[in-house]
Amino acid sequence: MYKIIASGTRTDIETAWEGLAWTDPSPADAVDAREESRYLWRLEAYATDEAAAKACLALIQTSAQTLTPHYEPLIERDWVRLSLEGLPPISTRKFLITGAHGLPGHSGGKKPVLIEAGPAFGTGHHGTTLGCLMALEELARTRRFNNVLDLGTGSGVLSLAALKLGARRAVGTDIDGDSILTARENAAKNKLGLRFRALTAKGRHTRQVPVSYTHLTLPTIQL
Repeated sequence: MYKIIASGTRTDIETAWEGLAWTDPSPADAVDAREESRYLWRLEAYATDEAAAKACLALIQTSAQTLTPHYEPLIERDWVRLSLEGLPPISTRKFLITGAHGLPGHSGGKKPVLIEAGPAFGTGHHGTTLGCLMALEELARTRRFNNVLDLGTGSGVLSLAALKLGARRAVGTDIDGDSILTARENAAKNKLGLRFRALTAKGRHTRQVPVSYTHLTLPTIQL
């Protein structure tokens, strides 16, 4: 993989960006342009091999002749490991939300919910997910869950957390089919596949969703 770099005025950088982005097929796999200072903009593009990188340079110089782009090889890295390091386990009063990389250091005492980083929303790192997990913990102090309906389930993390708090069954729905596949995989990894059902649906009025399931109204909790 090679990285192509050029700096210049906004006009020149945008012209070069358009030349790379709108050429079909483009020698660049990805193109980005951003402001570095009041008068300086920067273009970065990525190419699979050196021949494609040279083609990017030629295209930039044709589009914006005042620019002097250059390219450099990218050092091979374990991007999976680096991305996982950026997603440390999330700990609440009762839960540890983590990928498999965070389980070896798990000392017990909390309910682990295994959620791998993926295309579905819900790893626990966003404040909305964390707030809902805290709300579930608070609700569990005064009531027992039975059947739970999780609208917009994403990764399935809230359904799985509810099941680990004692819910009998959970149905998760989402308009995104990829999220449903991810939620099913996460349920299987947490050994909860028999108690969790994931459906592609537009809302609680979808006929596939059992009407007897409880839609929880979560209390306001100070984060």
